[in-house]
Formats: sequence, C-alpha cells, structure tokens
Amino acid sequence: MNKRGFTLIELLVATLLFLISVLSFGYILKVGMVSVETASRLNNGLFVLQSKAEELRARPFTSLMLLNGKTFANGKGKIKVVSALADLAKIDFELYWDSNKAPINFTTLRSKY
Repeated sequence: MNKRGFTLIELLVATLLFLISVLSFGYILKVGMVSVETASRLNNGLFVLQSKAEELRARPFTSLMLLNGKTFANGKGKIKVVSALADLAKIDFELYWDSNKAPINFTTLRSKY
C-alpha cells in the first residue's frame, strides 16, 4: 500500500467539503445583501415620513384639514387628518415603501398652539 499520496476517495471527500463550504458562504452572502438592501429601503422610507411630518409641522394649523386624503412620495404615501378636538389634529401617514412588505404607519398629533 502506498502511503505517500491521497487516494481518490479522500480527494472526492475533500472536494465535497470545500464545495459545501463555498456554497454555504455564497448563500450567506446573498442573504446578507438582501437584508442590507431591505434595511436601506426602510431607512429611506422612514426619512420620507420624517421629512413629510416636519413639512406639516411648519404649516399653519388651519390648513391641515385640506391635506386629508392627499398623497406624497409619488403616490406611495397617503395622509389622513382627523380633528381630535377643536385645537388638536391627529395626522396619520401611511407609506408603501416596498411592494412585498406591509406599509409603514406613522401617527402624530398637532396642536393649534
């Protein structure tokens, strides 16, 4: 029996183990890239909502009711304004940031004062 080299079975097992590890690494890399892309889109969606909320904060209180049912972000977002009290308005934002995900809902209150 020759003990100086590897047998064909040992080479096949080593190649199979190497192939499994490379494929596993590739799958993990793909899942990581999808997660980073999804997080980036979510972050952009939250930035759009924050920007829109700040824009409404700068508007006069009397003009808020006119925004009920208006859209923003190229039709992906919708504003709903409800009068809670005479001097208080509830503003709901809904943004469809990804067609495969549930929308982001954001609610805030705005006072007349």
